[in-house]
Amino acid sequence: MVLQRLWKPFYELLNELKNYRLGISKSFPQVETKTKEFSDLQDAVTTLLQYSEKSYEQQKEFIGNASHELQTPLAIAIGKLELLIEKENFTENQAEKIAEIMEIIERLVRLNKSLLLLTKIENKQFFDNQEIKVNHIVEKNIEDLQDIAEFKEVEISFSENSELLVKADAALINIIVSNLLRNAIFHNIKSGKVEVQINAKKLIVKNTGIKNSLNPEKIFTRFQKSEHHQSGSGLGLAIVQAIAELYDFSVSYDFKNGMHEFTVNF
Repeated sequence: MVLQRLWKPFYELLNELKNYRLGISKSFPQVETKTKEFSDLQDAVTTLLQYSEKSYEQQKEFIGNASHELQTPLAIAIGKLELLIEKENFTENQAEKIAEIMEIIERLVRLNKSLLLLTKIENKQFFDNQEIKVNHIVEKNIEDLQDIAEFKEVEISFSENSELLVKADAALINIIVSNLLRNAIFHNIKSGKVEVQINAKKLIVKNTGIKNSLNPEKIFTRFQKSEHHQSGSGLGLAIVQAIAELYDFSVSYDFKNGMHEFTVNF
């Protein structure tokens, strides 16, 4: 019992650190202790977290500024290439090379937009919170993505047993739904399936795909790409998680019965 009381501050601090989220938690872990060693440990942890928070804020600011500055040059580059294609007569090989350059720049534009969106989410720049029926957003996204799904030979099914009402910015909820559906379609197989389910508290998106589980610790990491799908930005699921954290939702991944399953708890 004496040892248990002695080590209590240590385990309390450890528990606080487990729950600490960089850039999200509003205060540093604090525990009451009269033991000098534990007090010194707590001071060291606070100093380390202060440094980490400062570095994190600087990184966010740099990404936001860099992404903003890149918008205009990328738009100018695309415009000049389009004018070049219209005015000049090229051989087939030259035209193919210019098309490849256009594709690379357009990929950079999509990446840049994703980075700007992440910065805005992390800086809490979305204020238009209202009650939203997620069912309607899911239906609209399925309709919009139907042509892509048919081209990829993927079948989408949707089941709902109740209304899912959420108070949030409609644009961000739309991004959650769109990113999860696009992820399920593009990371699928020929004659694959996407199953979307809604109840009063959850949105679940399941899809067929590779036959083994993905790494749940890495799947929401920025720039994490599947070895089978390298053309994306690797930011789609990171954006989903950032939005979830903004509103204290939770998003998780599981692999059940040969299906990759993403669940958003609202």
